[in-house]
Amino acid sequence: MKVATIDFETDAIVNGSPTPPKPVGVAIKLGGKASKYLAWGHAIENNCKRSEAKTAIKDALKWCDRVVYHNAKFDLSVMAHWLDIHPNGTYTTFDTMIMAFLNNPHEKSLGLKQLADTLLDMAPEEQQDLRDWIMKNVKEASDKNWGAFIAKAPAKLVGKYAKGDTDRTFALYNLYIESMEKDEREMRA
Repeated sequence: MKVATIDFETDAIVNGSPTPPKPVGVAIKLGGKASKYLAWGHAIENNCKRSEAKTAIKDALKWCDRVVYHNAKFDLSVMAHWLDIHPNGTYTTFDTMIMAFLNNPHEKSLGLKQLADTLLDMAPEEQQDLRDWIMKNVKEASDKNWGAFIAKAPAKLVGKYAKGDTDRTFALYNLYIESMEKDEREMRA
């Protein structure tokens, strides 16, 4: 199976808004290869144009048999609204948040970083560097809302964070799909 993992970084999410937040970059992981962060909307350190990122996403979706997100509803809405990219039926979509719930409906948290830390010992070390930069450089940021200002941080710093997210999502997918396939084999036996 060829698995692509995709995660968008965006402007702040506005509760109640009918429009998803504007993307500033996207992390893409193709199979077990290193994740890449394509940044076009940060104040500094961008590495591509939005059109180049859109092409890379389309190429990833053409390449894969499966595409994986953590909270697919969010990423798919961003992709559809801002980049006019829609699922085309040539691949199967997986959501590790839903997979986590199906695996354990009593899980303490369905958050990506918490799940990966607990189940895979993948601590979100790069998150602290990003948080520290935002807290130091964005006046409106607080301990509770710092994540709303990710788009204001330098693209290279956000890239480490976003690539960590696709790496975690891919690892969780592998954990859950193995368990699901094992359960299916046992049910058929």
